Amino acid sequence: VLLGTQLWNTFFVGITMFKSLPRQTFGKVQSKLFPQYFALTAGSNLLALVTLALAGAAATAPGVRALAALGVSLAGLLVNWLVLEPICTGLMFQRYDIENLPEKTDADKERIATLYKQFGKWHGISSLVNLVSFCVAVGHGWFLASLLVVAA
Repeated sequence: VLLGTQLWNTFFVGITMFKSLPRQTFGKVQSKLFPQYFALTAGSNLLALVTLALAGAAATAPGVRALAALGVSLAGLLVNWLVLEPICTGLMFQRYDIENLPEKTDADKERIATLYKQFGKWHGISSLVNLVSFCVAVGHGWFLASLLVVAA
């Protein structure tokens, strides 16, 4: 669930909607999807972490590394869900409110530029955290695959 959700949402759904929808419509849809996305991925990551711990992964060096990686990923997903997403969404809607005014003053235009820059910074951080979590999920899949034994 973790890897599939991250792959699908990050590289297919998000890009398709970005290219297909008007910018504000895209943002409004994402504002509804992202809390669910981060909750699902954080929950899936937690399940993988707990399952691995209960399976005794701490008894081996690769298992310890896998647990640590999943822990870092979980922390990032929680930060994305509970901190970064609300910041990004708030900045986005502030910008939309000003953009949708019938007339804009020079101060409004400056405020839009400031909000755009702030949004870009926080969105970039959120994207990086999401990418790290995605890489951990790929690595975790590789770790699990390395445990498979194929009998002839």
